[in-house]
Amino acid sequence: MFDPTSDFQNLGLTPTPYNSQGFGDFPDLITGFVDHSSPVGETAPYLITALQEVETILQNFTQNSTKDEILGEAFGVNYHQEIADSLLNHIAQGNFNGIPEIKVINSDILGNANGAYSHEINTIFLADEFINNSDSQAIAGVVLEEFGHFIDSLINIKDSA
Repeated sequence: MFDPTSDFQNLGLTPTPYNSQGFGDFPDLITGFVDHSSPVGETAPYLITALQEVETILQNFTQNSTKDEILGEAFGVNYHQEIADSLLNHIAQGNFNGIPEIKVINSDILGNANGAYSHEINTIFLADEFINNSDSQAIAGVVLEEFGHFIDSLINIKDSA
């Protein structure tokens, strides 16, 4: 299981979150990427498909021969490569333990945003109106963007924006 806290400690690093803005407690509609026991209902017809697409995209990325260059471009040359490698190794094995929980919340809470990531509670929030009115590719795109913020919070001391 990927455990960001112990992976940091094993490498002698102290994680310092760059974003401690919490969002509070909201109804949990989706837990993990694809929890087939979690009721999605008819309000999010493309959500499960989108999350399956995200899993596939992430697993394919772990096999990309230029992934180190891509990560360096996205997160800067001074990111903690050991932590990124650990996370990618777990994803390559289909182990998504320790990834952010995904919650669908009222769109009014997120304002104009379709999604947001909170490092403090390791949660990706998705706006319900966006989920209800988007196809799986659009949803997957937002989840991947927010997953990038999760990775950034693990491997960088400050947000690479």
